[in-house]
Amino acid sequence: MSFVCNKQKNCHDGSDEGGQCDSSCGKGSPCEDICHPTPRGPKCNCSIGYVLLSDGAKCGDIDECESHDACAQMCTNTRGSFVCSCDPGFQLRSDRVSCKAAGEAMEFIFSAGYHIRKMSRDLRFTDVVYPDAELQVTGLDVDSALSRVYWSTDVAGTIYRLSLLGGERVYVTGVGSPGDIAVDWVTQNVYYVQKSAIQTIRVCHLDEQSYAIVTYVEHGFAVTKLAVDPTAGYLFWAEVSNWAFDKPSSDVFRSDLAGRNRKHLSINHFMVASGLTFDLVRRILYVADQHRHTIECMDYEGTDMHTVVSGEHVQNPIDLALFEGTLYWLKAGTGELTSYKLYGPRERRIGKRQLYVYNTEHFTILQSAMQPTVPNPCADHLCTEMCVLNAGGTAACLCADGTKVEMKELCPLPEEIDAFGSPVFHNGVNQTDKQNVQETTGHSSTGVIVGIIIAVIVLSLGAFYYYKKFWRKGIRPDFRLHFKNPAFGMHTSEEEDLEPQILVPGQHQYTNPLESSAISEHPESEVLLHSYDKAQSSVTAQIPQQHAESVELEDETEEVFVLDSKDMTTPLIS
Repeated sequence: MSFVCNKQKNCHDGSDEGGQCDSSCGKGSPCEDICHPTPRGPKCNCSIGYVLLSDGAKCGDIDECESHDACAQMCTNTRGSFVCSCDPGFQLRSDRVSCKAAGEAMEFIFSAGYHIRKMSRDLRFTDVVYPDAELQVTGLDVDSALSRVYWSTDVAGTIYRLSLLGGERVYVTGVGSPGDIAVDWVTQNVYYVQKSAIQTIRVCHLDEQSYAIVTYVEHGFAVTKLAVDPTAGYLFWAEVSNWAFDKPSSDVFRSDLAGRNRKHLSINHFMVASGLTFDLVRRILYVADQHRHTIECMDYEGTDMHTVVSGEHVQNPIDLALFEGTLYWLKAGTGELTSYKLYGPRERRIGKRQLYVYNTEHFTILQSAMQPTVPNPCADHLCTEMCVLNAGGTAACLCADGTKVEMKELCPLPEEIDAFGSPVFHNGVNQTDKQNVQETTGHSSTGVIVGIIIAVIVLSLGAFYYYKKFWRKGIRPDFRLHFKNPAFGMHTSEEEDLEPQILVPGQHQYTNPLESSAISEHPESEVLLHSYDKAQSSVTAQIPQQHAESVELEDETEEVFVLDSKDMTTPLIS
């Protein structure tokens, strides 16, 4: 509009000047805010933060908070603008949009094969939290306030808890085939999927040694992911149906933490829900769809559903986490961790990092601000079995079979025996137990030392007798094994001419390992095995020099890798 009515003829015919240029924006102008004169009359516009209404003259305020990326957390609309703020436990950054978590730095916790590892935010430093998880991990979560890591293994039917502070490990066995898990950090209840023929969602408390059925899953559906927001009193889960017509279908549900007030948040909208997380400040649920390659979100009521990000950056997403307004997910089978900022310029939102661990399927984030401290209604509960949270923030009592009872009310006897039996809880070693162990060890140490001394004396006498009887007479027993292998050391062509020899019963031959033989070093780094049996010939095995390079890892440890070499290729011994 700057070239119109500017006292200069910018058009060849001069149509950009004259007319009503001098009178358009005078006292009779209809524009409420900004008026642009034109030869045909006034043209109205509005300042930043306002929008021109349908009458073409008046301006209305824009509610910037209606967009999902105005602020990282809380947004307050003002006349012509907006103001961002943060939840307690976070601080507003200098950009006046994003929030920084107070407290310690964020860390990733993830499973890698049979290891549980901890990694810094920039992925530069890695610690092995637990070196032997024994079996493949099927679920992973944390309690940030108490610095505890929880994981499940379905084959062993076990759920573990490990303290990152003292190293104490507590676990429960006999829980069937546990899949994904989610921790209520307020009550320390652990929710888990029981992957039987008819699946159930259950809950247990490892310290109180109690458990209960929360809800049943419809036949033909399998629960893929769980999430618990105890501040709202909600349990979320995703179910995937059996594939029909080569297309799966996923639904997302919500209930209170006792399994009541069940609500269907999405019906046949997703295909394979492979990740589930939430924003407890804005009450938004995020869902990763591995089949459609999308990350979508909705509010806790299942409304306002829309796609957050999709396309090439969301290939095969598994697991999902949110921290400081940034979503994180894994790309299946690659060890690639992708991040996506929910605010700011769209061209600068995607980030990719490599874990250099390709068999990880589960990760979560450890940081206290993610799990704020709230009062625990179950702290002094009077439930005879399980105490869980209601949606209103009150305590509720559950029996093992899922029956809901009042405080102090006894649970009814179960009508049916659980096919998986009762879970067995195993407590970790506390300080008192350690002291008792140390005392017991101290009392028994004298006996152990005496036994060792006696054993040494007996062995010394035996060695002396052996020397006097055999060694001085020139007998040299040799315990080296001798293997007959006609293909050892031959070229490939010679090996192919050999007829395979299969031993049948009655044709087995054994060589006495006590036959005399000797070993000597041959020039050019060869080792010769000389047999004193005249019927046998010498066997030569060349041992080449190994080339190795040293790699300094980021955790300041050193690891040596032996490079492959053709010289090291040797025919197998048959």
